[in-house]
Parts: sequence; structure tokens; C-alpha cells
Amino acid sequence: MNESKIELDGVETFFKQLDVLQDSGEINMWGAPAWLVENFEISKPEAKRIFELWCKHKEDEYEWHGLKPRHYC
Repeated sequence: MNESKIELDGVETFFKQLDVLQDSGEINMWGAPAWLVENFEISKPEAKRIFELWCKHKEDEYEWHGLKPRHYC
């Protein structure tokens, strides 16, 4: 998968998959970038960036609900 594919799909697809992965408890989420590389055939830098964006999204989501962020990253 290349950069244009990520832009086309947006990050929502990745965020949904990361949410499912987190809910499953299958792996420690610090391993999520490697999981993204394996499952979506993207580069390590792309996976790290997606993971960073997901972490920020989760923190913002908690704050929006008036909850203390869990500090994912």
C-alpha cells in the first residue's frame, strides 16, 4: 500500500481496525505499528504515523466526553 492509498482511504479504516484490535486485547497496542505493517503492507514510517494519529484521536475522544485521556502515546 502506498501513500496515495492511505490518503484515498483516509485514516478512518485504520482507526476502526485499531479500535477492534484494542478491544480484542490480542496485542499490546505499542505493537500496533508492526501489526499495521504486516496486515496492510504499509511502510514502518506510515504505520507509526497512523498509530500516532490514532493515539491523538483517542485522547481527543476521551476529552470530548469529559473524561481524562488515557495517554495512549
